[in-house]
Amino acid sequence: MTFEKQFIHAVSNSTNSIDDFETDSTILNFLWENKLFYYLNFFYGKNLKLNLFLDYNKRYINKMFLAANGVFEKLNKQGIQYVVIKGAVLSKLAYGEIHYRPSIDIDILISKQDLKKLEEILCQENLKQGYVDEKGHFNNFTRERHIYVNCCTHQILPYLKKIDNTIDGYLMLDINTTIFWKNDIKFDLKDFLNNRTNYMDICGIKIKCADHLGNFIITCLHHYKNLNSEFLLLQNGFCINLFFDIFYLLINNIKTISCNNLIDLAEQLGVRENIYFCLYYTNQIFRNDIIEKYVEQLYTTKGNILLDYYGIGKLKKKWHLSFVDRFQYEKLKMEIIQNLSEDEKRKMQTMNNMLKR
Repeated sequence: MTFEKQFIHAVSNSTNSIDDFETDSTILNFLWENKLFYYLNFFYGKNLKLNLFLDYNKRYINKMFLAANGVFEKLNKQGIQYVVIKGAVLSKLAYGEIHYRPSIDIDILISKQDLKKLEEILCQENLKQGYVDEKGHFNNFTRERHIYVNCCTHQILPYLKKIDNTIDGYLMLDINTTIFWKNDIKFDLKDFLNNRTNYMDICGIKIKCADHLGNFIITCLHHYKNLNSEFLLLQNGFCINLFFDIFYLLINNIKTISCNNLIDLAEQLGVRENIYFCLYYTNQIFRNDIIEKYVEQLYTTKGNILLDYYGIGKLKKKWHLSFVDRFQYEKLKMEIIQNLSEDEKRKMQTMNNMLKR
């Protein structure tokens, strides 16, 4: 029996025997809630609900990339360096198919130097910054939201375009200009992209993505943020699917993500301890000999200290929950809220209010 099955059985709060794993409704619901669709397909491939969802997700991804073809053609023709990250690209690299990760948008990573060129292309392709309400109607962001995002975050408000008359008939592009979450890191994204870019075919559309090593670093840093940001933890919980992404992205591309090259690049970027954090906890779920060797070689004292703390700012807070208990949302929520200062609560409320506008 694989160790991850034992781990899932433990965190799902199943009261049934682990021998009933493949027929246990509690475990099935846990896998659904945590979007472990690759794993679901492995054990429940004949499940009608799963097959309908995977088919829908594949068609929706196809619809998005076809609608974005004009953007990618112009980016490619003009020689602008960018990569598509997360979503369908990560799903294809980690799981072999584009539809094992749910996708509602296309994420583009581009340097700040090239952002204006991208925005000109988006305008030419009739994409506008805005959001879709519950009725499927397009709305402009408020002036306050624009000011807040520009001044207080690293984000860029998403661009949308109506592509058909269904309620989900919008193309949404999410633009990123950094792989980090803090301003004090000196990092030349354009140089990083110049040296680590490959072409990939997604639904017949030619796009650029980072090479396997670059993609692994980008994925780990994104997932590290999600596993440590108090705001994101309260929004999404401590998501087990992030560790599955990391595991399968490495295991299925092990020949092109050597440990020595991973250490070298992580050292160059100053993120060795963050990669160690991601792989250490991934191996707490999978107990894999290959991952174990990577964890041993990536070890640093700073990385080992990070294991017991959360927070993405300078101020870290010590976990009082075990790794297993962090997957229990109510326990997680209680721990984080109890440790928020009044100032942190006000900032978090401001962020929540701005996200609604």
